[in-house]
Amino acid sequence: MQWLKTGIKANAYTVNVFALALILSGILCLLGLNGCAARSKAPPETVSPAAKRVQEKSSTPTETTAPAANRMQEKSSTPTETASQPADSTEEKTRTPKTQPTTETDLPTLANLPEGWSQITPGGMTSCARGGIYTFFVRKTQSAKLLIYFEGGGSCYDANTCRVGGNYFDDSIDPSQQADNPALKREGVFALDDKRNPFKDYNMVFVSYCTGDAFLGKNVVSYGSGKEAFQVNHFGAENARTVLNWTYQNYTDPESVFVIGCSAGVVGSFFHAPSILQNYAQQPVVMVGDSGGGYLDGPASVAQNFGVNELLPDWIEGYQDLVGKQWIRTDLFFKLPALAYPEQRFALVDTLDDHVQAEILQRARGNKTLGEVIEANLNDIRSAAPGFLSYNGAGDQHCISMAPIFPNYESGGVKLKDWLAALANGKEVPNVAP
Repeated sequence: MQWLKTGIKANAYTVNVFALALILSGILCLLGLNGCAARSKAPPETVSPAAKRVQEKSSTPTETTAPAANRMQEKSSTPTETASQPADSTEEKTRTPKTQPTTETDLPTLANLPEGWSQITPGGMTSCARGGIYTFFVRKTQSAKLLIYFEGGGSCYDANTCRVGGNYFDDSIDPSQQADNPALKREGVFALDDKRNPFKDYNMVFVSYCTGDAFLGKNVVSYGSGKEAFQVNHFGAENARTVLNWTYQNYTDPESVFVIGCSAGVVGSFFHAPSILQNYAQQPVVMVGDSGGGYLDGPASVAQNFGVNELLPDWIEGYQDLVGKQWIRTDLFFKLPALAYPEQRFALVDTLDDHVQAEILQRARGNKTLGEVIEANLNDIRSAAPGFLSYNGAGDQHCISMAPIFPNYESGGVKLKDWLAALANGKEVPNVAP
């Protein structure tokens, strides 16, 4: 099985194919395919500038740096930008990151962020794949509700796919590009001026992705040999844990938490679900995987050099048994959190002809349709967690939560936006199918 990241072409709102293969030789092996493409955007810089401006409509960004805090602030939303101190230099790409999340004490706090979108560059042990600066985005509003969004974005797994210019994954964050910057997005849950968008007033934390590892890595991995050898910072887990740590410190008591993962972000969001659910144990939490229902089929080999085993939550029954094992069923990343936190809500959203997932499955096992695989995967998950929800519909859209069709998309007589809104408001919802 491969895990994907979606890419939105700058100024075109179209989705490209990203095959996220994590294979035996270095990371995770899921179905053994080897084709994927990176999100389309202008050629990325090897190292992103420390404080590039976030552009949204006619806003004028500002920059601040403030000490850490741990309380939630609620202000009205006007797009702006904030960046912290510059991150470490590219020479740090060979370092080994800390196992625990980085706690930066000099980052801007929510109390000191301006209204609207802000860009935060945490520095510390965070990094993009080639040592470039890692940054994430926060939207501050008057609402007491919080949306956490895990971005998607391709992968690499060997010397060919990880090489510079391979175009197999997005290895940098460029805030001037719509593909990397939620403040520039105008569709799906990011259509903030659309009254039909149930999340338009939410506070938002956008977990950026630039490491090609589905937010699962904490190590530097070497590829190639001799003069052709090079290293990649597979620091996706470290980046995500740093963003989440900031979120826990600043949004300590939200009214509710809604988590969406897109494509590779589906895997990342559910992998980090135990941390989110533990830190927000007193709040209603909804976990939604957008365009990942076809990825759960098959075992995953967890390579020690990737560091996944060291990141498994030791406070949840079932995870302890996985530590040190080479083979882990990927559906366990979805079953175990649902079993450990039955009071919370978990769901997968898929179109049954999703062009990204369908292409992967066609190449891997042409005798099965995506719909058949999704149905089998959901039945497998529900054999352990009967309350796991699903919304399946017609069409080939990948990552519908960022798509223009989001507000009008309907399946089985139920609009997706209404179904998600009901979930967010704690109402009972049915499993939806065409």
